[in-house]
Amino acid sequence: MVNFSWIKENRPGNKGQSLAEVAVFGSLLLMVLAYMVSQGVSFNYEQETKMEAFRRAMQKASASNVPKAQVVDVRKDVETPDPTDMFGLGGRSTVQARTGAQGVYWSNNSTPLDYATLDTSESVQYVFNPDSNLVAPVIREYTTAALEPEPGSIIVNTDSILKGVNDIYNIGSLAQTKVYQQEPGYGTKQVMVLMNDTDCLEDYCEKSILDSTKYDSARSGLEYYGVYDVSGNAGDPPAVIDFLNPNAGQMNSTLEVQQVVNKDIKRDSTLGLVENANSYTSTESLNSAEILNHVIITSSGRDDVTVTFGDAEPTKTWTTPK
Repeated sequence: MVNFSWIKENRPGNKGQSLAEVAVFGSLLLMVLAYMVSQGVSFNYEQETKMEAFRRAMQKASASNVPKAQVVDVRKDVETPDPTDMFGLGGRSTVQARTGAQGVYWSNNSTPLDYATLDTSESVQYVFNPDSNLVAPVIREYTTAALEPEPGSIIVNTDSILKGVNDIYNIGSLAQTKVYQQEPGYGTKQVMVLMNDTDCLEDYCEKSILDSTKYDSARSGLEYYGVYDVSGNAGDPPAVIDFLNPNAGQMNSTLEVQQVVNKDIKRDSTLGLVENANSYTSTESLNSAEILNHVIITSSGRDDVTVTFGDAEPTKTWTTPK
């Protein structure tokens, strides 16, 4: 016969299992909560950085004495919560935002963009940690475009793109071209291309404006480069053509996507105990250093921006009376 009263009195309790389930569920809940807090902080930093980049570009554009497209790239090395960090300090990551590729341009529409000098050439400005109270801000600025002055004869027997013409056009001789100016003595000069090989004495002469020419630039290779300006008398073949090369500055579009961040984190702690007649004194020292090296790739090599963060309160002391 089975004694059910003995089983009831001696069966294992469920308290241990309940505590284990609560511990596991609590751990998972804390991990999810920590992830949500971390993501929320990251999104907040991203939004803040985007707005700051735009405002800085607006400020530079409005303060500029020359019409110039202002591209601003803001990067902040921010600290975000990390529940897995054994020191409870969290991790540091880089938040980046920049204005559009064309930048911010402030003008009254009567002054076009100019690339003739270094001051007026399009540029990009990098701003590192502008509002940090731990490290000094760092600013770097590089030109991103330049003019390629070439003799007018470079467009002969070269693939060219004409405005309003779908097919690639090949100019047979320089005599097919002339300097065109909408208002003589005023405005930008352009290259007019007479698309038939005659002197264009017929009733109708097919013609178009030269948009870009494909040639081998010593600074960035074989590509199509747009016509920016022309020198020479109106009606005569062009003497010199200024092509706008978007990759001839200190930094080009290809190099800009190669920016990297190297991170080095060094953390350790020590605990010391001193006993005297009346008390115990314990001192905990935390050595925390985060070194972030931003590598900016330019046409002439690499430009390193090294940022070092240290612990604001590296030492704590507790005194306990005996």
